[in-house]
Amino acid sequence: MRATIDASNKVQACWPSHEISFQKITEERKWHLSSGRKVEDVLYAYTLKLEYEQPAHSFIIDTSDDNIKNLFTKKEWEEIMNSNKKTVPGIDKNLAKHLLNYKKKTPSEMRAHVTKPWLV
Repeated sequence: MRATIDASNKVQACWPSHEISFQKITEERKWHLSSGRKVEDVLYAYTLKLEYEQPAHSFIIDTSDDNIKNLFTKKEWEEIMNSNKKTVPGIDKNLAKHLLNYKKKTPSEMRAHVTKPWLV
């Protein structure tokens, strides 16, 4: 489905629920990039051109989608990718050592390892 143009040349969304969701997002709740653009506004404008529903209709930024990436400048994309970035916590040495016990080359080696009696 594509967006349509009504008699007054206004773009009409083909997914009324998407239009309603967008209208409910207040300006204060939108993600304001340092460039001044708002992520939700960019995604909404993009979705009006789509024929099929995609994650962007739910205002989800699919970081693996080059079409989404190309909606933003390089600086904006870096800001998006680095915002609220979580660090991977370290792993306990004992747990790491235990997990390495499962590093097997073949399914039969793994099967032998996991079926080995431990309470002997």
